[in-house]
Amino acid sequence: MIHDGQVLLGECTDEESNGCPRFTFLGTRFELASSLLECCVQAVDKQAGLAVRPVKLLYVVERFHMEGKLRRHDLAHYFLCEPVEKLEGNLLDALHPEEGSPYKPVLMGAKEIINADLRPSQLRDVLAGDALNNFQVSAKHVVINCLPDDVTAKSGAFRF
Repeated sequence: MIHDGQVLLGECTDEESNGCPRFTFLGTRFELASSLLECCVQAVDKQAGLAVRPVKLLYVVERFHMEGKLRRHDLAHYFLCEPVEKLEGNLLDALHPEEGSPYKPVLMGAKEIINADLRPSQLRDVLAGDALNNFQVSAKHVVINCLPDDVTAKSGAFRF
């Protein structure tokens, strides 16, 4: 979600981050009983307490990586969303995350995104560049290959 030229992200400080904040997109793993768009709406509602509608597919991220001893191939979909109802005033004041949410909603501009510990980190530069262009770009296929010896997929961002 974009508000006044800033991107809504989640801030998380936990043991893994050694006390330094790291940032991530709001979202969740795909629920078998829900469509991609329903998952997006439900995740933003749960993590930020905001009713949104997805309006544009921004990224399809394909990631090849290890999880323990297992090789994984994950797909993630990132959407640009807008609030269902018009917001008055500060967006952060209008958010009401679910109790116990591991993320604190924050707004970040493109120049801040470049220097942030944003996960997945390979998407950070793509996001910052697209934010500078106010997301007036076509959807991108972003490939993150952490297994270059086993998988031939080339890492990078590609237009559809």
